[in-house]
Amino acid sequence: MEIQLDKGDCLELVYETIEEINETIADRKLVKAPHTQLFGCSGNLDSIGLVTFIVMLEQKLVNKLGRPFTIADDRALSRDRSPFLTVESLTEYLTEKINDQDAL
Repeated sequence: MEIQLDKGDCLELVYETIEEINETIADRKLVKAPHTQLFGCSGNLDSIGLVTFIVMLEQKLVNKLGRPFTIADDRALSRDRSPFLTVESLTEYLTEKINDQDAL
């Protein structure tokens, strides 16, 4: 049986990752809020910071789901609007991808 996560579960995992990443950042700490800009023109993370964030979040998802899980794939990168711009867009993308049986 596949483990399903709702939007609240995904948001909690993103917030846990924010807490961890903030421990490594000297300035421009990420705020645990849906509107927080992660990446892009107004984003708080540079490309290396975003990769680090994604790797940390993927590990949390692997532990939670008990199966491999990749966030930054063709599906994410082919979207008109990047899922990595805000906490909310990332949370919505994760919820959709985790619960989409065709994505397994």
